[in-house]
Amino acid sequence: MVSALNGLKAAVLVTAAFVSSGLQAQDQQKSKWSTNCVSYDRNSPAQCSMNHVVTVQETGQVLFNVTLRVAKTKGQMPFLDIIAPLGFFLPKGLSLSVDGNELFNLPIQRCDNKGCFSGTVLSSEQLGLLEDGDSLAVTFSPNMNQSAEVKVPLTGFTDSYAKIKH
Repeated sequence: MVSALNGLKAAVLVTAAFVSSGLQAQDQQKSKWSTNCVSYDRNSPAQCSMNHVVTVQETGQVLFNVTLRVAKTKGQMPFLDIIAPLGFFLPKGLSLSVDGNELFNLPIQRCDNKGCFSGTVLSSEQLGLLEDGDSLAVTFSPNMNQSAEVKVPLTGFTDSYAKIKH
């Protein structure tokens, strides 16, 4: 219990420091979308995903973890998962946009000691915006009266998606 509280305090401090001092997230030019495919056995279809982790440049602390998973069944749209830090105003959830074009608002589905989780199935139009865009803006509220935005670079998104899609 004590370690969970210490983890929560640390996450709140990281989020507060990020917002109040204007720390910059990882440089967009260094961005990489990593890909991964896992199969439970030789006869099972692979579950493929691509991932980008946004860190606070000064500390290396993970701020957001953005994952796109393709369905095991051909023809189904991919699922976007975002893990956000603990310690922000949950009722507002996360707002996502690509190059100023609003994608959607994501409610927070649950939180645990690893962060707060949200996700949704993407439409063809939303996936197209991500493939053609320069950056994904994730807007969240550190508290009820404050808003903060983190940019997730989309450099390499299209190439990584081409590697994992059916």
